[in-house]
Amino acid sequence: MKTDRRRRNRNAMPDSNKGFADINVTPLVDLTFLLLIVFIITTPLMEHGLDIKLPKASSDPIPQDQKVLQVEMDAMGTIALDGVAVSPEELELELRGMMGVDPETPIQIRADETLGYGRVMEMLEVVKRSGVKRLALVTEAPGGEGG
Repeated sequence: MKTDRRRRNRNAMPDSNKGFADINVTPLVDLTFLLLIVFIITTPLMEHGLDIKLPKASSDPIPQDQKVLQVEMDAMGTIALDGVAVSPEELELELRGMMGVDPETPIQIRADETLGYGRVMEMLEVVKRSGVKRLALVTEAPGGEGG
């Protein structure tokens, strides 16, 4: 008879001073999967820091065998280094420091197609003064893929 009472007490509602025996983890698992899905969707969208419409040209893709630094300039003339907006002076200082560590680090220049030739040349001059040895201009393939 005592065992029946114990079973009945286990299934009864807990007293106010007793805690629950186990935690329902289903909402935590749901939240974890939701966050995972959000990060999976948003990570590719964060690939480049500035909204740039690249000029179209046919060329071979650059092999991505090592770390490549991205220097970008949007239609408004904003310069970014690896997605972080910088002034031309800051760009030169940052690149000079990076070239001091590894002078063979390749730099990819991404400039909006609506920028004038002079604006792109100003940015290239800053990059050149920084001591960059390996440089590539990024364009978009005529079919629409970057290359």
